[in-house]
Amino acid sequence: MEDKNFEILKFVEDDFSLDVRVDVSHDTVWLTQNQMADLFDVDRSRVVRHIKNIFAEDELQEKSTCAENAQVQSEGDRQVKRTIKLYNLDMVISVGYRVKSSRGIAFRRWANKVLKEHLLQGYSVNQKRIEVFK
Repeated sequence: MEDKNFEILKFVEDDFSLDVRVDVSHDTVWLTQNQMADLFDVDRSRVVRHIKNIFAEDELQEKSTCAENAQVQSEGDRQVKRTIKLYNLDMVISVGYRVKSSRGIAFRRWANKVLKEHLLQGYSVNQKRIEVFK
C-alpha cells in the first residue's frame, strides 16, 4: 500500500478523536485492530475475537479486507520492524455490528441512518462537507 493514495482524516465525536487512513483510490478506510478498539471503546481482544469469527463464518474474506503495513519503531537503542494488519471499511462495519458497547451502539445508529438515507434517496449527504463549501 503506497502512501500517496492515502489521506489521514481526523474523526471527531464529542471528546473522542481518531486518525483514519482513507484510501482515496479505492473509496475505503483502513483501521488497525487498536484503532477499531478505540473507535468502539472496547478491549483489542474483543476486536480480534470478532475478526476471527467473521472470517470463520465466511462473512468476509481476509484477502479482500485485510492488508499489511510495515512499521518501524525504536525500542531502546534498536529499530524494530513489525507488520501491522489494517482492515478496510467492510471489516470495520462488520465488527461494529458485533460489538456491544455504547460507542458500538452509536456507530450502528449512524451506519443505519446513512444506509437508510442512501437506499431511500439514492445518495448520502455529508452535511459537514456541505458546510465547508458555503
